[in-house]
Amino acid sequence: MLGWNITIIRPNEPVLGPDDPRLDAHREGSWSSYISPDLDGDRVASWTAGLGGLDWIDPVGGEPAPSKQLRGGGYPSVYAVPAEVLLAGADRLSARPGLTNDSAVDLSAVVAMPAGEWIVVEAWDQS
Repeated sequence: MLGWNITIIRPNEPVLGPDDPRLDAHREGSWSSYISPDLDGDRVASWTAGLGGLDWIDPVGGEPAPSKQLRGGGYPSVYAVPAEVLLAGADRLSARPGLTNDSAVDLSAVVAMPAGEWIVVEAWDQS
């Protein structure tokens, strides 16, 4: 399958905006593995998606969604985005045929997060 295996992580210590120093991928010692230990946390959702599986991070129109790409390349690609971006794009997860092979994506743990909290997205290339 061409696409992505996507995991949503809620960091143990909340990330509250793009200026959080843990999101600086160039900070010495923070990226010795594929994700900073400072951003480790609970896995709150996961799904497998087709090629457009990361479209929800991109804006539908207008201003770009706030996000930071922390690592590229697909093994994995890592992003930090406000939880609201995922929730706003949730309808796009199931609106396109073939986008996800899961019958439902459970975002209840993301819905329960306080407003303004950011999530970490790990996207593993499945090609």
